[in-house]
Amino acid sequence: MAEASLESPSDPDSVSTGSGGGSGIAGRALAFRGRAYGLLGPFLLAWLIAIAMLVQLVRQGGFWQVAANTRILDFLARAGIVRVTDTDIGSFVGSLPDAKFYVQSHDYTDWIVVVIAMFVIVAVWWLKAIQFHDLANFCAGRSGDRKGTFGDHARAYFYGHAIGRIFPYNVGNVASAAAHRSSTSRRCS
Repeated sequence: MAEASLESPSDPDSVSTGSGGGSGIAGRALAFRGRAYGLLGPFLLAWLIAIAMLVQLVRQGGFWQVAANTRILDFLARAGIVRVTDTDIGSFVGSLPDAKFYVQSHDYTDWIVVVIAMFVIVAVWWLKAIQFHDLANFCAGRSGDRKGTFGDHARAYFYGHAIGRIFPYNVGNVASAAAHRSSTSRRCS
């Protein structure tokens, strides 16, 4: 039985994980290395950096302070995970170091401001979708293609916007272009 070599393959898609020369641990390592030639590495690095930065942000702000300001401390106290006083039952984390954190976690939330902020965010999304629609129609008018509907263009924009929120390196722009291209090619066929 021949051992699988761990040399860099010329074509990463040609890596096989089946039986034969590529079976066993060496075959799995070769298959994993072949997959690493894609976008897993850059995306993984960006996500790890983002997670490390969030952890450092919480460390610098103080866990109890961040938990109190985000109102998570109230949920943790009601669930019995954090003891607020010495007489509370159960504690996985311990008790609060200071009572001011408990008071901060019960501060009044002005919900009308939250609702207004949500409406502003949604309005900006729809204004950007209108802008994308106008830009797509302008470019279609110049190239002689058929102009698309607002629904197709908004769908392509929102799809790209969602992908762009998840993945780094402006992948959402590429996703918007691909969705727009597929909707115009499907409609023109």
